[in-house]
Amino acid sequence: MGVVQTDAGVANTLPEDAGAASGLINTMHQIGSSVGLALIVGLTGGMTHGVDSYRQPLLMSTICAAIALVIIVFVVIPGEQREN
Repeated sequence: MGVVQTDAGVANTLPEDAGAASGLINTMHQIGSSVGLALIVGLTGGMTHGVDSYRQPLLMSTICAAIALVIIVFVVIPGEQREN
C-alpha cells in the first residue's frame, strides 16, 4: 500500500523533483506512524482491565483511520479534481 501512496504523491511532480518528493512522503509515513502509535498508546496505555485493554486501542485506531478517510474523501480528492 505504501507504494501506491508514494506513486500518487509524486504523480504531478517534475522529474527532477520526484526523488525529493518521494523521500518526503516516506519520511511522513514513518513520522505519521510513530505519532499515531504514540497517541494511541498514550491515551490507552493505562488501561489494564481485561478486554478493555484491547478494545480501547482498537477503537482509537479505527477512529483515526475514519478521520483520515474523511479527510481524503472530502479534502484531498476534490482538491485533485479541481487541479485537473
